[in-house]
Amino acid sequence: MSGEHGPVEDGPWADKLPARAVTPTDPPRLFGYDVHEDLAHHYRFSEVLWLAATRELPADGAADVLECALTYLLPVSVAEAPANAASVAQACQSSLASVASVGAIALAQQGQWVLERHAPLWPWLRGEVEAFPEALRGGPDEAPAVRRFASALARVSYTHRIFECSPGLHTAALAVLFDLGFREPEQLLTLWMSSRLPCVLAEAFAGGRGRLYEYPMDLPHFEYVGGERRSTAEEGSDGR
Repeated sequence: MSGEHGPVEDGPWADKLPARAVTPTDPPRLFGYDVHEDLAHHYRFSEVLWLAATRELPADGAADVLECALTYLLPVSVAEAPANAASVAQACQSSLASVASVGAIALAQQGQWVLERHAPLWPWLRGEVEAFPEALRGGPDEAPAVRRFASALARVSYTHRIFECSPGLHTAALAVLFDLGFREPEQLLTLWMSSRLPCVLAEAFAGGRGRLYEYPMDLPHFEYVGGERRSTAEEGSDGR
């Protein structure tokens, strides 16, 4: 009804939308740096990504380490939920925006889960606890990739004590990012998304639109009997 007031009408709202990272000028600025005339001409993309995540440009040589870590984080196969979900969306003939959105949301959820799983890592990296978290040690199948990662970092003159603890690959990469100064969850999630989203979309868009029949929908095989769902594996296990 006219004349009534509430928190929207009476609140002390700002009269402008604040631009906290990108200043929408011509040319635009990212945390004060001219994107077109400065960043585009004098800095690598990894250095600009560093700026976006931390508000500061990296020291000399640090971008080499960052690029190595992000490249080792990059692969996302269709066996992982983000690429799987985006591929199904593509097969269902979803719009480009929908395919990308499904993949990005699933990737963000995966990243948040990974960061939560690594909560015991941060105190160890800060030197607050002595024992390395046992749950974050890698299995034998990850060991070759971790050794390659350590070797790649050595080529850019970087070492880290975490490689003495037989970590998983994601654990090793997150430790390196933490050591570089990316210590806030939002910074780490930004790098996780920036690194892995291209592979999620590559996997999805490489598949054919409208080819849902290629998706292994019936693995493991299920049969519906008497209103109850039973897999053939379950039937074999009890002899029925």
